[in-house]
Amino acid sequence: MSSSSHYDVIIVGGGPAGSSCATILAQHGVRVLVLEKARFPREKICGECINPRCWKLLELIGVADEFRNQGVQEIDTISITNRMGREVTASLSHTDSRPFFAMQRSVFDTILLRNAQHNGAEVREETQVWDVLWHNGWNVCARSTVSGEEAVFPCDDLVGADGRNSVVARRALRGYRDHGIPNKWNFRKPDRVGVQWHTHCQSQIDSAVEMFLFDGGYCGVVNVGSHHANIAMVVEPDVAPIVLSDFPKFITRTMFGNAKARKRFQDVMPLGDVRMTSPINPTHWRKPRAHVHLIGDANQLVEPFTGQGVFFALQDGVHSALDLLYQRGQIHPIQPPAVYSRFWLNRAYSPALRNGRLAQLFVALGARTAPLVSLAAKPVLDIV
Repeated sequence: MSSSSHYDVIIVGGGPAGSSCATILAQHGVRVLVLEKARFPREKICGECINPRCWKLLELIGVADEFRNQGVQEIDTISITNRMGREVTASLSHTDSRPFFAMQRSVFDTILLRNAQHNGAEVREETQVWDVLWHNGWNVCARSTVSGEEAVFPCDDLVGADGRNSVVARRALRGYRDHGIPNKWNFRKPDRVGVQWHTHCQSQIDSAVEMFLFDGGYCGVVNVGSHHANIAMVVEPDVAPIVLSDFPKFITRTMFGNAKARKRFQDVMPLGDVRMTSPINPTHWRKPRAHVHLIGDANQLVEPFTGQGVFFALQDGVHSALDLLYQRGQIHPIQPPAVYSRFWLNRAYSPALRNGRLAQLFVALGARTAPLVSLAAKPVLDIV
């Protein structure tokens, strides 16, 4: 694995945040390398719902038409049901050209990464980063997941887009510890775990997203095409491992703990692998050092319930690329879309969802008070 070249920017992680950042930089002549540990297409734990706010960003990086040509699964309704059977429903209004839609992340992310390559970014898949070192610039230590061969890639600026357990975030902190500077980062133990799999298409939900609250968590079901449905949930750490050893017991303790879900979904057996990830702990990371950008989940998680993870990943990628261009003294003609903050989404939704009784109460109140539903849904469903 050759490592002789020096790059202007190295991006660790080829998901939506990393790919969108690489695309903008490459379009403006920046020598950029993307290091991705997986081989695309690959599955990713996600609710697989794409918020309409994403369309402006997809248009900006030049892939919107490709997604429209894919024949995406449009979503027109979202419903949430608590354990007592109280249900709130929100209808989604959107334009035909910018729908709320569902798509498997294996397809979505591959389109974005190949677009970055098409625009001139160098991409090395099956390359896992295990350390980053500062010495007159960043040196990224990586190894091939196929051959085991190691290499060091030097660069001026480093972008961590490698998810909730970011190697870049953790390793870039080392300089603070070495020099006795207080570490304000908080790597908390997981109090919730994400679990996701694909099952048979659930024709009864058609073009809706159905969400269910149960003791210790919540889940969502959405069709992602004519053959598959996605089931994604957030559960307590002691419950998650049961899915691998006793699926009937797991589904009874989680999704089927909601009577409506148990009645509506008779067959939710996984068609392939069941995936798990942690932590699901929205928090805020500060920028650790000079010449480092953290984007997507490496920067700050978004409460999965809101369905805005992909949007914030794209937003981070685009705006970090524009910041890097500005720092390099490059004038760019791009007018970026408005920046939306995660702050209120996480401050409002996360505490409520961690408190099961409070979440159940909110849904019960929403079932009786339509304005409350509109107010709660506005940060998530706004079409811009």
